[in-house]
Amino acid sequence: MRMCLIIILMTLTGCAALGVRTIPNISGDCPYEYSVKGNDSRAGWIYHTTDSPFYYRVKAEDCFKTEAAAKRAGYRKFKVYGTYRR
Repeated sequence: MRMCLIIILMTLTGCAALGVRTIPNISGDCPYEYSVKGNDSRAGWIYHTTDSPFYYRVKAEDCFKTEAAAKRAGYRKFKVYGTYRR
């Protein structure tokens, strides 16, 4: 009974999702296992994969294991307008 209560509380508070999401390092980089960077910008909540030309410039506010985890958290994929050179 007690274990069920703990699992219910973790689910309600969002702690159950800690396996797919973590906080970034002080430098704003994500740990290797969490390669998707989430960032809140003027354009909204955006996530960047290593395919993003901005990936190494972005200081992450959240780090995710997968794009699906970032989408579930409310982020959208980065967009590149026009031609952009790295």
